[in-house]
Amino acid sequence: MENMAIVTRSMLRHPPAHYLRWGWVRSFLRSKWTYVIWPEWYHWKLVMLMHIPGRIGSAIRRRATGFGRCGRNVYIGDHVWFQAPSRIIIGDDVRIHPTCRLDGVGGIEIGSHVGIGPGAQIYSQNHGYKDKDQLYYYQPYALAKVVIEDDVWVGAGSLIMAGKTIRQGTIIAAGSVVTKDTESYSVVAGVPAKKIGQRE
Repeated sequence: MENMAIVTRSMLRHPPAHYLRWGWVRSFLRSKWTYVIWPEWYHWKLVMLMHIPGRIGSAIRRRATGFGRCGRNVYIGDHVWFQAPSRIIIGDDVRIHPTCRLDGVGGIEIGSHVGIGPGAQIYSQNHGYKDKDQLYYYQPYALAKVVIEDDVWVGAGSLIMAGKTIRQGTIIAAGSVVTKDTESYSVVAGVPAKKIGQRE
C-alpha cells in the first residue's frame, strides 16, 4: 500500500493541491469536453439518428443531423452514415436510400431531383500516398469537393471518388466506380466508370 502511494505521488507533476485549484479543474474539463466528451456525444447522436426507421426517421434526420443546408422534400433512409454533415449541402427533391455513406470532410454539394441508390458511397477525401519514404497512414489527407448536379441518378452500390463533378442528367449504373468527371446527360458504368450511352 505504501509503495502504491509513492508511485501515485511520483506520477503527479505537481503537488496534489495544484489539481484542486478551480483554474486547473476548469481547463481539464474544457479539454475533456472539446476532445473527448463532445466528439463522443456527436458520434453517438449520428448513430442513434441513423437507426430510426421510416418517414418519421427521415424527417428527424433532416432536422437533427446538422447539414450545411437541406432542401425541401428530401428523403434520407435509415442506416445512412454522414461524416462531417455540416459540410454537406442537399438540394430539393433528393432521395438518399438506406445504407449509403457520405463523407463530407472535403465538401459535398448535391443538387435537386437527385436519387442516390442503396449502398452508394461518396468520398470527399483520400489518403495521401505519393511520398514513398513515409507510411501512407501518416501522410496528410487530400480533400476535394464532390459536386452532383441536378437530375442525377446514382445507382445502388456505386462509388464516387473525391473531387469529381457529376454533371446534370448523368445516370451512374449500379456498382460503378466514378474516378473522373462525367458529361451532361451521359450514362456511365463499370470499374472505372466509362460512358456507355447518352440520354436523348
